[in-house]
Amino acid sequence: MNNTSPLHQQFIRPKSPSSMFRFVLALAFLTSFDVTSVFAALMMNRECTSNGNYCYRSDVCAYVLNFQSSENCSCPEVEQLVTAVHEVAANVELLGHRIDLTEDQKETIVFQQESHGNIIDQLNETLKADREAMKELERRVDTLPNDATVADALGSIQDSVDDLELRFMRQRASLEGRDANLTKCLGEVTYANRQISNLRYEVAMRDAQMTGKNRQISNLRHGLTAKNAQIASLQGQVTTLRQLAVYPNVAVGKPAYQSSLYTRSTPAGAGNAVDGNRNSYWSGLSCTLTEHQYNQWWRVDLLNTYIVDEVVVTNRRDCCAERLVGAVVRFGSSSYLMSNSKCGSTVTSYQTARWTTIRFVCSPHTRGRYVSVQLEGQNNYLTLCEVEVHGYLA
Repeated sequence: MNNTSPLHQQFIRPKSPSSMFRFVLALAFLTSFDVTSVFAALMMNRECTSNGNYCYRSDVCAYVLNFQSSENCSCPEVEQLVTAVHEVAANVELLGHRIDLTEDQKETIVFQQESHGNIIDQLNETLKADREAMKELERRVDTLPNDATVADALGSIQDSVDDLELRFMRQRASLEGRDANLTKCLGEVTYANRQISNLRYEVAMRDAQMTGKNRQISNLRHGLTAKNAQIASLQGQVTTLRQLAVYPNVAVGKPAYQSSLYTRSTPAGAGNAVDGNRNSYWSGLSCTLTEHQYNQWWRVDLLNTYIVDEVVVTNRRDCCAERLVGAVVRFGSSSYLMSNSKCGSTVTSYQTARWTTIRFVCSPHTRGRYVSVQLEGQNNYLTLCEVEVHGYLA
């Protein structure tokens, strides 16, 4: 056997103790020998070659191959053995890597198992809660009414629904009727609004016209004011003329009448007031006197239509002048006293206390035939000492 062949050298000179150890393990595995015995046999039967490499004696083959002699042992067999051992060592090393990878995968699987365990615990809790909920539902189902009760309740509900539907249909019909009425009312309102618009336009036009008329009225008022001033001036002139002019007394000797006659003393008939005598004393036998009654009156008939300017009444001076307070003088064409116009104003106590003669101015251009003196609304005697009617024939 050539102890210096490259393959033999590679075999008998392991590069490191780990390679040697793997060689011994492989050899022990293949030969089913104790690792320690094989290693000791290898170490005890080595010899040194000329190049410094180790070479094992040929009897090692016999020992390893379990032969009794070394004649059948040759180096090629050892080389084959070494080759096989190297292949086994490579496979062992690969197996070691795989074992390492398997350990990592085992750790990963353990972690996943732990995670899966947590998920399983959560699922168990959820399942437990679901079971409790299922039990609660079963309990509620047990408490539900039977089919007959439910059917009755559903029938009642259906009746209520039918009633509600009927009411809804009625209300809907009513609302449709109201909508129709509202539509009609809206049409009427629209028409009314148009009329109102037209009326507003007319009012605006009339307002414009009224504005113009108001201007005219304002101008007329200014003109009327000027005319009133002229009338006032003319009235002043007429008053002056009246004071200057003296119309004749057209009542002297005309028929006179009174409401009653006082008979318990000297006769004092109605004619005493138109006898032309202004004596204001009772002793002069020229005054009239009625009974003490309500609304006593005196009247003269002028027998023709006259335009009267004024009436002058002479009151009693010696006594009882206040009896004439409240007297009213009227002039007109009616024999009914209250139908005629009033001359002047009602006699006051101020007038009777200061003057014996009281003047009553009648309205200008008033035509009439009858002149009267009456205590309107009074309950007293009526005494007149003279009544003068100044005017002219109409």
